[in-house]
Amino acid sequence: MKKAILFILAFAGTTMTSAQSIDTLAIKAEVAAIKTFEDQVQFIYDIYWKDQTHRGAETNDSIDLRNLIAISYFINAHGYPKLEDHGRTAAAPSLIWTHNKYDAIDRITFPIIRCGFLSGEIREKDLRLNYLRGLYHRKYDNNNYRTLPLKELFTICEVNLDSLISVKKILEAKAQIDSFNRIPIAEQTLWKSKDRIDRYTLASGEVKERTIAGEKIRIFTKADGKIYLQNEHIDRSGEPRELEQIAPDRYKYKGQETNKFFAILDDRVLFGDSLLVFRSYDKIEIDH
Repeated sequence: MKKAILFILAFAGTTMTSAQSIDTLAIKAEVAAIKTFEDQVQFIYDIYWKDQTHRGAETNDSIDLRNLIAISYFINAHGYPKLEDHGRTAAAPSLIWTHNKYDAIDRITFPIIRCGFLSGEIREKDLRLNYLRGLYHRKYDNNNYRTLPLKELFTICEVNLDSLISVKKILEAKAQIDSFNRIPIAEQTLWKSKDRIDRYTLASGEVKERTIAGEKIRIFTKADGKIYLQNEHIDRSGEPRELEQIAPDRYKYKGQETNKFFAILDDRVLFGDSLLVFRSYDKIEIDH
């Protein structure tokens, strides 16, 4: 276990981004230097490709945070870019916002998405499905986010509705996240659901199949005794979510109204409700 803790701390050191490492004055000056429409087009083009180049296994937390701060300064000064002016790179603000992995920062920087919605660049359907669903599901395990009045939905999701984004608040939130990450991990286990075979038929009639890798989850206990579950994605996204115990070996996401739970057993983890098991995870070795 001692080796596991050392590994975890070393891994965290390579993936965490210190809020103090971001030169916000340089970013602010970069955005302030945008004077013409051509400057705006070039800025959006450049930041779009910075975001897209570092995805998947190449995801870089430092670059993602810098991009988010830069696009926040841009939105504060110039508003949301239009598709008719920028083409596909107009999606840069929403993509950068989506690629942030922390709920607290999503809420602070929500004016990016709200600005896109108010300007007509983001449809209401997409607003609900792509940008508010995850925040809503932190509290409620249902699909009411599809139909609730937007004002009520915004309140539930606790998003910032100010016209401007506070970069200071972004950095303060990131500092709190870094502080959480520095709390040592006392124990952890890694679990994986079974791979599945996806079969499909080509127009020629030939049947093809592909293997869909099973989902990985990591369950860990911090030194303060709190237990967390984190989805393990190739881009290291998936913010840890605290669990609360509701019965022996049964846990649910803390703060969420739901009838679903995780049954954490010695050899497997089951996710479901009192009637059905939706997913089963087998324990796997942690690669040190």
